[in-house]
Amino acid sequence: MTEAAVEDVDILIVGAGPVGMTLNLALAAGGRKSLLVDRRPRQAQQGDPRALALSHGARQLLERIRAWPTRAATPIETIHVSQKDGFGRTVIDRADYDLPALGYVVRYRDLAAELAAQLAADALLDAVDIVDISHDDDHVSVSVRREGALRTIRAKVLVHAEGTPATTRRSRSATTASTR
Repeated sequence: MTEAAVEDVDILIVGAGPVGMTLNLALAAGGRKSLLVDRRPRQAQQGDPRALALSHGARQLLERIRAWPTRAATPIETIHVSQKDGFGRTVIDRADYDLPALGYVVRYRDLAAELAAQLAADALLDAVDIVDISHDDDHVSVSVRREGALRTIRAKVLVHAEGTPATTRRSRSATTASTR
């Protein structure tokens, strides 16, 4: 097997869900080169029915990167906090803070679609398996396999943006490499 070519990026983001894509777009807006890698194919999020609750601050960030799903967001105008059979309660209202909403409920798939529509064509390397992660004082090197081809990506920073880390050797290595 021949040695894989090495690609350099400032920041490598493992996980192309809403968090990873938002980070990629925010970094691009700031002039940084980053690359998203994900084990799932690009279309995998299209059917995800989960709902997300996002803060008003998250809306502001997503609007700055032109990825706010305007028609798909339901505003949260009041929050009632209490405990059954407990003493006291709190009601928080958007008007008390002069906000259009305290937060928003958005379907995962709708947010992911808005974010994906804003990504640069070469921002995502999907359907990859991470083969190895190594690091030295200056870089993290990540070897990935896609469609049988091996590729090495070298980054100054590795960000773990996968929702739930697995307990595999790869995840432990990624955590160790990114914290040194």
